Amino acid sequence: MPPVGTADYPAETEQNNLPATADPLAEGTKGFTAAIYPTGDVDVFSVDVTVAGSVLKVSTGDGMGGCPAGAATLVRVFGPSGFLGSDTDSGPASCSQIMPATNPAMGNLAVGKYSVQVESATFSPLPFYVVDIAVTAPGCGDGLVQGNEQCDDGNNTSGDGCAADCKLEGNYPTEMEPNQPINMANSISGTDGVVAAIQPIGDQDFFTFQVAVSGTRARIEVTDGQGNCPSGFDSKMYLYNAAGTEIAVDDDDGLSTCSLLDPTLDAVVANLAAGKYTVMVEEYSNDEAQASYVLQLQLTEPGCGDTFVQVGEQCDDGNTTAGDGCSPTCQLEGNYLTETEPNQPNNQANSVVGYDGVVGSILPAGDQDYFSFQVTEPGSSVTIEVTDGYGGCPSGFDSKIYLYSPSNQLLVSDDEDGVESCSLINPLLDPSAATNLPVGTYVVMVEEYLNDDAQSSYVLKVKVAAPGCGDSILTSPGEQCDDGNTVAGDGCSPTCMAETPWEIEPNASTATASPVWPMTTSWYGKIDPIADVDYFVFDLPEGQSPVITSHAIGNAATCDFDTVIHLLDANGVQIVEDDDDGPGNCSMLSKANDTTLASLPAGTYYVWIQEYNNDSKITGYELSLTFE
Repeated sequence: MPPVGTADYPAETEQNNLPATADPLAEGTKGFTAAIYPTGDVDVFSVDVTVAGSVLKVSTGDGMGGCPAGAATLVRVFGPSGFLGSDTDSGPASCSQIMPATNPAMGNLAVGKYSVQVESATFSPLPFYVVDIAVTAPGCGDGLVQGNEQCDDGNNTSGDGCAADCKLEGNYPTEMEPNQPINMANSISGTDGVVAAIQPIGDQDFFTFQVAVSGTRARIEVTDGQGNCPSGFDSKMYLYNAAGTEIAVDDDDGLSTCSLLDPTLDAVVANLAAGKYTVMVEEYSNDEAQASYVLQLQLTEPGCGDTFVQVGEQCDDGNTTAGDGCSPTCQLEGNYLTETEPNQPNNQANSVVGYDGVVGSILPAGDQDYFSFQVTEPGSSVTIEVTDGYGGCPSGFDSKIYLYSPSNQLLVSDDEDGVESCSLINPLLDPSAATNLPVGTYVVMVEEYLNDDAQSSYVLKVKVAAPGCGDSILTSPGEQCDDGNTVAGDGCSPTCMAETPWEIEPNASTATASPVWPMTTSWYGKIDPIADVDYFVFDLPEGQSPVITSHAIGNAATCDFDTVIHLLDANGVQIVEDDDDGPGNCSMLSKANDTTLASLPAGTYYVWIQEYNNDSKITGYELSLTFE
C-alpha cells in the first residue's frame, strides 16, 4: 500500500521512474511522501527553476528531522545541461542531502527543468520516506555567498554568526584588491579578521596587523566565518615579521583543509614581540580559485593566569594561587635562573650554581641550550629534569637532554623518561651516570627531540645531592627510604626513615615485607621505578576473612591507575590474585569475590601489589586492610 501524503508532502504517483513521467513539484508544497517498492524501484520528481541564479536543495528523511528506520537512500540531481550531483548519507543517519554549501553545482542555476531521482542505496524496498525539494531565488538566505554577502547560512536569522543581511557578526571588513605583494597588504588591525577571495587563480592575499604589547599571543585561522572551512578550499597561510621574514607557515591544521596558527600548537605565535606582522593566504597549489573565505584574527595580551608563559612570566598554570609551584605573579616558586643567549656550545653554558634550575626556550627551531653545574663533594648524585616548573611537561614539547662530564665526555642522554614526552636523568634510572660523581663542572644540553620545532618555554631542574639521606639512593643499612629530599610529612622522614603508614623499602619480597603500622588499617606506597613491586605482611585473626583493596590515597572510591594484588600464605605460595574488582582499574580481594577467602585459617599472610603491565609508575596508592 503506498504511503499517505500530506498537504505539504503529497503522495507520489506511480509510475514515476523516468524524467518523462516525473511527479512535478506543485506550488505551495515542500516535496513528496513516497516509497521504494518493489525492489529496484526508482522515483523521479521534477522542479522548475524560473529565476536565474537560484539554488536547489534536496534531502530525504522522515519529514520530522530524522531518517526512517533502516532507510538508506541514493539521490541524483539532473539539470538542463546534465548531471549535477549525487549523495547517499550526508543527511540524518543514512538519508541524503545535497546543498550548495557542499555541492556548488546546486547553486547559481540556469532557468529550466530539473529532475530529482531517489532510489535505495542498498537495493532494498523502502516502505516510506519523505523527499524535500526547495528552490530559492538568489539572495541572502539561499545558502550561497554571492554579490556583497560575507556569509550565507541558508537562513535570515541573526545571532548564529551570520546576520539577517548576510554580513558576518563581528568586525570583518572586506579585502581591498590589489593586496599583493607584501608592501600592498591590507591592514586588519583592530578587526576580528577579513572577508576575502582567491580571485583569479594564483591570487595571494596579504594582511597586516600590529602587536602593541610584547608577549601577545595570536590565533589566526582560515574559515567560512561560521565554524567551517569553505567548501572545496585548500588553503595555505604564512606569517611574516616586520622584516618580511617568514616565521610560521601552516597548511591544514584547522578545520578540514583550512589553515590555523594556534598558540597551543605553534610556539612562535604564543609569545609575539611588539611590532608589525603580515599574514599571506593562498590556495595550496595555486591552481584553483576560491569565491570567499574568512581570515579570523584573535590577539590576546599577556596576563598571569591565562595558561600561556609570556614575557615577564616564568610559568603560568592557569590560576593565581600560591603554593602550587607557580606564584600569583607567574614566577616559579623556587630559585630559578632565566637563560641568557647565546648559551651554545658548551663553553658558553649558563651556570645554574646556586639555583634550583633554569627557565629556557628553544627559539628558533634547532636551538640547543647548554647549562653547567658544580659537584663539590665526591660521591654526589644528580637529578636533572625537563618540566613546566610545576609537575607537568610543557604542552607539545618533546625534549632530549645530554649530560657531559668535566672532561666533556657524554655520560648519558635521555628522551622521555620524565613526564609525558619530557626528559629525566636520575640515580634510579641512570645509576652508572648520575651517582658517585667526582668533583668538577658538568654540563647539560637541552634540545627539541628532532631539532625541527620551537618551544617558547621550559624549566630545567638540576639537583645535586651529597651522599647520604636525600640523595635519592637507598642506602642499607641506615635508610628505610630516600625520596631525594629531607622534608617531613611526605612518607620519608628527614632522616630517611619511613613515616606512618608508608611502605618501608626495600620490600620486594616476603623476606622484606612491610608490616602493618600500629593503630593503622592501611599502607601507603609507590610503584617507582617502573616494575617495582611492594610486599606487605599481616596476621589474620581466627574466624575472620581479609578484605584488601587498592585505591587512591585518602579516597576509597577513586583509582586513576591499574593494579594487580596477590595474596600468599605463610610459605609464600599464592592463594588468589585480583586485577580490577576494586574501584576503576584497582583491585579488591574479598570473600564476596572469591569464596576461597571465607575459610582461611588464622596465621601470617603476605599481600603484594604491582602495576598491571609493569610498564608504568604509580606515584601514590593506598592498600586498605580490614577483616570481616
